[in-house]
Amino acid sequence: MTHKYGHRYVDVLKKAVKGIKITVNRGIGKKPVDVQHEDFFVPYMPQGSAKIKFSKGGHVRIASKRGHFDKGYEQGWTTEVYVISQIHPG
Repeated sequence: MTHKYGHRYVDVLKKAVKGIKITVNRGIGKKPVDVQHEDFFVPYMPQGSAKIKFSKGGHVRIASKRGHFDKGYEQGWTTEVYVISQIHPG
């Protein structure tokens, strides 16, 4: 763990913590020492609504529920074709 090959983490803990504090965090895009109280909640803000994949009047099949021992080569969709009558975004 150290250049002395000791097993005491306390000896290198201060250096490790300093290294973590000055390294850019990929989740927040900043160094932990540069984060202010106002920046704390920024990554958790909603990013807006997602683009809707389907349109009203479109034809779809529904994925069938698969069990633990179902074969992978069997069909994974229902045989019925459904028409979309309503879309609920969100």
